[in-house]
Amino acid sequence: MAIDTQAKKLLDRWEALKLERNNTENVWQEISDNELGRRNFIAKRTPGEQRMQRIYDGTSKVAGEDLAGALHSLMTNPSAPWFELRFEMPELNEMQLAMRWLYAVEKRLQAALMRPEANFNAQMSEVYIDLVYFGTCGLFVDDNLTQGTLFSARPLSEIYVAENSAGRIDTVFLHFSFTARQAVQEFGKRDKRAMRNVETGKTEEKAEYLHAIMPNEDYREGFFGKRGRKWSSFKLSITDMEVFEEKGYAELPIAVARWNKDSDEVYGRGPGWSALSDAKMLNEMMKVTLKAAQKAVDPPLLVDHDGVLGTNLRVEPGATIPIDMTTALLNPPVQALESRMRFDIASATIQGTRDAVKNAFRHQLIEMIRDPRMTATQVLELSAQIQRLLAPVLGRLQTELLEPIVERLYAIEIRAGRIPPPPPEIAGAPLRIDYTSPIARAQKSSDARAIVDFFTIVTNMSQVDQSVLDVADMDTGARNIAESLGVPPTVVRTRAEVEERRAAQAEILEEQQALSQMGEVATAAGKVAPLLQEGGAS
Repeated sequence: MAIDTQAKKLLDRWEALKLERNNTENVWQEISDNELGRRNFIAKRTPGEQRMQRIYDGTSKVAGEDLAGALHSLMTNPSAPWFELRFEMPELNEMQLAMRWLYAVEKRLQAALMRPEANFNAQMSEVYIDLVYFGTCGLFVDDNLTQGTLFSARPLSEIYVAENSAGRIDTVFLHFSFTARQAVQEFGKRDKRAMRNVETGKTEEKAEYLHAIMPNEDYREGFFGKRGRKWSSFKLSITDMEVFEEKGYAELPIAVARWNKDSDEVYGRGPGWSALSDAKMLNEMMKVTLKAAQKAVDPPLLVDHDGVLGTNLRVEPGATIPIDMTTALLNPPVQALESRMRFDIASATIQGTRDAVKNAFRHQLIEMIRDPRMTATQVLELSAQIQRLLAPVLGRLQTELLEPIVERLYAIEIRAGRIPPPPPEIAGAPLRIDYTSPIARAQKSSDARAIVDFFTIVTNMSQVDQSVLDVADMDTGARNIAESLGVPPTVVRTRAEVEERRAAQAEILEEQQALSQMGEVATAAGKVAPLLQEGGAS
């Protein structure tokens, strides 16, 4: 059998990426075993097997899942739009025609995300879990011809990545296993081994596969076929060392994001990394404390070897123990061995370690977000804390996770003809993504607060000198506040509409003033007429 040189080249590169990931996946397995209680990396377990053997305290599990849920709610809230589209050229955002088209596009994209078949929200929950605990996550955005856009959170164990010179992930290898039946469903007749196994009844026999996605070295803009796609895609059977599918993507179909990362590393580090040492110590302390508590509640017994008759020492409730009364008069033949465990010290140490684990998962911030009784001042303070604690992380997540999702979804919907073509006046104008999730608005609220404070100060100063009002541009300030608060653009009038209204109001005012002047002239004439008549009569 001839060697598939393309398959060998891809397998060699995957082996190099595997070697680079060795140390990282060792830590991932420790986080899984001591904090989360699920996910396999280097450990091989059967489905359904108990994985909580090392976890004696659930603080890290609860705190991490709370943080993942909070991120889901604050960044990609299923119940509210979390992004808007804008034109890069500000003047286009003032055109009603352009804004109506953008609004229609946003609604189409949001509908595509919310389709039950797309499975976006359920998959994002798994993405945030991986991100919080392991610091790296991956979401595949697939363009299915019959079902539309589909989202799939890829298990971190199967993701191998490489960066380009700018530090952006541009190469992704997915390593996975399929049964013969699954392979035929996914690849059809292209996978010959799977087809043979199904035909011979070996439907559950598994094989290993690779899906390699990387920049297309032959890409040429404006060309068709493989040369016209920015990303090359190869699917191959590791078992057969054969590439059975080669195609391309116009966009990178998988978004791989990191919580934060060291400059010389590829994979991210999340709160789970920060909490690992404390979580391991907490589990060990709880294990020892539970043993001590068990001894205190059901202590071991000291038994006089001559004091108890027979060998049947019974310790269950209501049991009787035959004893030798001659020895019992001098010393009890059976007595408990008292534990001298300092539960107060253990409790204080455990609580301190629990607090350290919670702090690693931003527990205090989550508690503030959950509080329904927050005042306006507390909301502003929360905004400041979000910026201080999460701003670097949010910036990275918007760049590596949310932006690729929206761009890929937009491109898929455009190619499928599900987005209306833009009016000729704005065709080809570049777009940008504005995030309107609660956490994005919290970041922007500081701008709104600064503008309001500035206007308040200027208004107070105007009581002394009204000319200071000329410094403040009220129109621009109001628009910036509306944008910071996430006010729908359809509610805010464009500059042209405002000018038209002001011109109409000025015209009405001029007419009223003219009528008023005419009325005053008529009144004056009415007063003068009798005097003129009297003069004529004399």
